Amino acid sequence: MKKVGIISSGDMGSAVGMRLNQSGVDVYTSDENRSSRTIQRAEQVGIKNAGSIKSLVSTSDILLSIVPPGFAFAVASRILTFIGKSDTSPVFIECNAISPATMRKISLLFAGHSNNVIDAGIIGGPPTSNTSPRFYCSGPSLDSLSVLSDSGLDIRILGPNIGDASAFKMLYAASTKGTTALWSQLMITAKILDLEVPLLEEFQQNRSEISNKLLNEIPRMPRRSARWISEMEEIANTFKELGMTPKMMEGAAEIFELVSETKLSNQTSDEADPTLEFTMGILAEHVKKKSD
Repeated sequence: MKKVGIISSGDMGSAVGMRLNQSGVDVYTSDENRSSRTIQRAEQVGIKNAGSIKSLVSTSDILLSIVPPGFAFAVASRILTFIGKSDTSPVFIECNAISPATMRKISLLFAGHSNNVIDAGIIGGPPTSNTSPRFYCSGPSLDSLSVLSDSGLDIRILGPNIGDASAFKMLYAASTKGTTALWSQLMITAKILDLEVPLLEEFQQNRSEISNKLLNEIPRMPRRSARWISEMEEIANTFKELGMTPKMMEGAAEIFELVSETKLSNQTSDEADPTLEFTMGILAEHVKKKSD
């Protein structure tokens, strides 16, 4: 049985690890520089602790990197140093929300090593008992993915090119998180102008289906806002590389940065989401204070 290592066991990583563990896969993570909450969560879902990152690399046949996008390159670089000192050569699956250019840089890091690098983009929330996010994957050699697909993960192949899966993730995230940033800005502005109530009434009258879905996303966003800053920057870079304007996604990054400065960002996934009214009140007050 293949051994799968996960860096790191946050909300997504621990849920992925649990799904694999339930299918009989030996799943490992590292407690190095991790919070007690993260360590406890991994233990609760049956993920084994390999100790150091170095030990995790030497233990694993497959490594899944599931970290905030701003750390993706640094994590890959560190993994490579340990691969160079180990007799093992795990498959490295880069699962983070990064631009195709960043993904290609990570792939080049591993050039000359015998291990395989796979580009993957995760779309959807953490796995549950009934659902799995989609792992869109690309790369020249994808045989190792059968272990994951046979263990309950929804693996979808995009082709042989490194960067395609990352590009796909960037496009999808622009449509979801980018839209959440836009609607957050308009609702904060409406709150500041004391036009929130009539605006919501108008949405209910003419755009209820789409507005309800988008407005429901706003209170869920603050605890993720810090992680989404670098993701928006990666999307902006993706557009810029292709001659498209990066400004919309740069603006989205600024919105998430603003939200991350408030106490709302301290909430965890274990807590109930606040109401839209409460969320807008906190954010509008924060904007007013910054403007004074």
